[in-house]
Amino acid sequence: LGEQPEEAVVDIEERLRDVRASSFSARYGRFCVFPSEQFFRVAALVLEPPTPFLALQQQIFTALQGLFVHPQEPYIPHITLARLRHLPDKKKFLARLSHLSLSGGFRVDHFQLLVSDLRSDGAHYRVLAEFPLSLAVS
Repeated sequence: LGEQPEEAVVDIEERLRDVRASSFSARYGRFCVFPSEQFFRVAALVLEPPTPFLALQQQIFTALQGLFVHPQEPYIPHITLARLRHLPDKKKFLARLSHLSLSGGFRVDHFQLLVSDLRSDGAHYRVLAEFPLSLAVS
């Protein structure tokens, strides 16, 4: 959502409580970097399949319509593994990343509203609210 005024948090939380979506199964995909292989700042693990994540994202955007500007770049469901500032050999890093794999999966049964506190030692995250997804078999 980006930076939001503190007074908006109550409205955001109330709107997110109206999101109705089913829980779903997910699995780990490939390792990647963002925003591109030529200029990256983030190492991530893509989540599969993208469809239920994208459907949940759309419901959240609909619930929060008018509160913030939606990002223009396409959303890729992922877990951020690291924020990379100074990497001496990007080609070597990408080569090693391309050989990594992770198997397994998990159940997505809720989503969270987080706040990021930026500190001198990096970002620290706090959960402000948790929103359950309804039970479903998938």
